[in-house]
Order: sequence, then C-alpha cells, then structure tokens
Amino acid sequence: MLATPPRCAYGEAIPFTYVQNPPPFIIRLYHPADLNVVRATVAAAMAADEPPLRTTAADLVARLQQPSSDARLDPADDLWVAVVPGAGVVAFANGALAGDAGEAGAAEATYRTECFVHPKFRRRGIGRALLTRQWSRAKYIVRRFSRDGPPLSINLAARTWEQQTDALALFEASGLRRARVFLEMRRELAEPVPAVPAPAGVRLQPWLDRRTDEAVWAACNEAFADHWGHAAEPFDSFMRRVRTGRMQPENSVIARAGDAVVGASLNEMGPAGAERLGARRAWIHQLFVRPAWSRRGIGHALLAASLARARQLGETSASLSVDAENSTGAVALYEKLSFRQVSRRLLYLRPYANPAPEA
Repeated sequence: MLATPPRCAYGEAIPFTYVQNPPPFIIRLYHPADLNVVRATVAAAMAADEPPLRTTAADLVARLQQPSSDARLDPADDLWVAVVPGAGVVAFANGALAGDAGEAGAAEATYRTECFVHPKFRRRGIGRALLTRQWSRAKYIVRRFSRDGPPLSINLAARTWEQQTDALALFEASGLRRARVFLEMRRELAEPVPAVPAPAGVRLQPWLDRRTDEAVWAACNEAFADHWGHAAEPFDSFMRRVRTGRMQPENSVIARAGDAVVGASLNEMGPAGAERLGARRAWIHQLFVRPAWSRRGIGHALLAASLARARQLGETSASLSVDAENSTGAVALYEKLSFRQVSRRLLYLRPYANPAPEA
C-alpha cells in the first residue's frame, strides 16, 4: 500500500510517493536539532565535489537564520532534509528568493536552490526528490504572490560545477535548462603584482571606516544593476556576508572621489578566510565600479591593490568568478593581470508563470 505523502507547512503534499516499508528515505522540514548533522553532510558533499570554496559553520548558521525577503513567506519552509531510516539525515536543501523579488508589484522572481547529498547516499533519487520539493515551493510562491497583486512568474535557479555530471543530468531531466556560464579564474601570486595607480581625483583605501557601509552597499547595487540576472541585494543580506567573513573590510579596498564611494574590491583572504578558502588562498568576491566612473582604470587599480594585499598576507593565489558573457570587459581585465580560467560553474533555470484564472 502506498504511503500517504506528508504535508509541508504551507499545506501542499510533498510530491513524492514511497512504495517500500520502511521507505528508502523521507523528505521533511529542517529542524534546529539537525544542525550538526547537516553541517557534516554539507561538508562531506562539498569535499567530494572538490569546489574551490567551502561552506563554514558560520555560513550555514547564517543561512538557516536568514529571514524571508517577504513577510508572506515563512523561511522555515525553504529548508529541507532527507532522512534514511537507520542512517539519519543524509541530505540538505535550501532555497530563497533573490534580492527584493518578493516586493509587491514585481513581475518576475528567482528562487535559488542548493542541495547537498552525502556521497554515500547518492544515486538513490534523493537529489531528485529535494529538487522536486523546491520546484513545488517556487510554484507555491507564484500562486501566493499572484493572489495579492499582478501575475508573477518565477525561475527556479540551481548551479553546479561542470565536472558534476550527475547534477547536470538531474537538472536536464527535471526540466531545468542551462542559462549562463560563470568562469572561475585564478592568479598565482609568486609572480610580482604590477603597481597600478588610481586615476587623478580617486584614492584607494581599506574599507575600515564602517560609516561607509551603506555607501559601499549602494555602490555595489548600482554597479551591477544592468548585469544579467541581477537582483538588488537588501542591506541586511549584504552585511550578513560581512559578518560571516565572506567580505572582510580590513582586506577589501574601496575607491573614493571626494566623499563618494565610486567602486570597491570586496575580498576574503588571510587567516580569517582559511577555513573556507583553504590554506594561503584569497578570493575576490566582488569587484565593481559605478557606471559614471567606469573605463577610467579604477577597476584595474582596485584589483592590483587587492592582489598586493594578498601577497602581503602570504597568500599563494587569488581567485574570482565572472560571467563568461560579461559585457564590461571584466574577463579581459582579469587576463591582463595574469588571471587564467581554471573551472566553469553552470547556472540552470526552470521558468514557471502563474496560470491564468479560468473564465
């Protein structure tokens, strides 16, 4: 006899039916008591896939505590685990609306999802079940928001490294299609870093004056506003990345013209970044220049200053990620400073539009 699918917190049946007794696995909502085993599961999954970055305990806790961008949604409904009888929690998935996409009046939103399955329990349908659960969550958001305003469409978004062939096959079989390619580029720091002065009227300095936090955040959103797929990041989310160490003000560089912040390189490096980045590595998380100040050499100077800081801290390499179709000339700039492509990360999307009401 088929088991009755459990119901999620917002009243929809989980779209997965079990035929064995006991079932091979159960999908349920995350509970705070799962924290330690989820941390271990995520660490094992990431180690098996050899990513260039690691999720630390602080990263995971911050994600689990992240509030929803819209009061109509309960963030607890975005966190799921897979439980195998006799083995416990073996997988974790989470999702979130991107930026301010949940604001009233928005016509389109993106629901970003991640999934981590312990290597010992892969190829059992767990990843597919979790992805199906998040797809149902995305559709629920569309219907919920469309009741309060104009029709909404949504894209379920998922990313994977090119070498993760099982994940690629799962995405394709689940109706997601490749939308974008992001390049991971790396520069070895044994080679000297050229000194690149800032243009006249612009000065570079560490991001030490925390009174500039909002100015840096606003400049970042402005600089990326026209980039493909960008959604404005709320200030709280931006500062959460600072608190978890993904952006370290003391190792970041900002460009100022008078009192205005016109660009920045937001970086992670040194001992504080070692847990996530690995020993003696640096990561350039975001390099940007406000549009009115672009093409003056500010980005070149910011990047060179960041590389010099990484060498000063004893790092052996620096890495960054960039959209392969970036139209600002970023890839050429990075190559000019000896960055080279080392891997590719693929973004997949599946669109869903709220069905028109019946006449």
